[in-house]
Amino acid sequence: MDEGANPSISTMIKPTLKVGFVVYTCTECYNYYMQFSQTEYYKENFSDITINESSIEEVTFVECEFSYCNMINCFFKQCRFTNCSFTNCSLSAIKPDQSRFIGVTFSYCKLLSFDFSLTYELRDMSFIHCQLDYSNFSMLKLPKLIMTDCNAKGVFFEEVNLEESDFSNTNFEEALFFKANLKKVNFTSATNYSIDLKTNNLRGTRFSYPEVMTLLDNLDIVIE
Repeated sequence: MDEGANPSISTMIKPTLKVGFVVYTCTECYNYYMQFSQTEYYKENFSDITINESSIEEVTFVECEFSYCNMINCFFKQCRFTNCSFTNCSLSAIKPDQSRFIGVTFSYCKLLSFDFSLTYELRDMSFIHCQLDYSNFSMLKLPKLIMTDCNAKGVFFEEVNLEESDFSNTNFEEALFFKANLKKVNFTSATNYSIDLKTNNLRGTRFSYPEVMTLLDNLDIVIE
């Protein structure tokens, strides 16, 4: 290979066998334009992959598992993730341009400044024990979203449909809820949220005491 050339992922990831899966592990992938050797991956496991400032284009992942992977400042262009799981991964400053995420679960992941608003389709999503600071979910239809035991500092929820979502035990410090449909959302044990009763739909929304008292902050009233 010529010095300085960008290798394809097929030359750097070594497959090994696992029951029901092919496991791909890469310890040398760093700062290059990522090129998958296939356009579709089914029931495969990607572990310990580090990719920075790269572009992943028109690749489909179905029932794949990602563990201990690091993808920083990457583009997912017209990709599709269906029934995949990410565990102990870091995906920060990701731009999922026209990509689809369907039935995807993130557990113990760091997703900082992940702009989900750029996706073509986002549904049946779960975030469990994740750090989602400064990510963007604006202008999306996300009923029954699961975001539990997470840190969601400064996350944008502008004009988003979150009906019947579960936000229990999540920290929403500095998060912005504006013209959001929060009907029947579960905020029990959630903390540090600031939600304007006049600009958001809160019909049937569940809260815990005493945190629910913060809903009165925007009413310009005095409680004695």
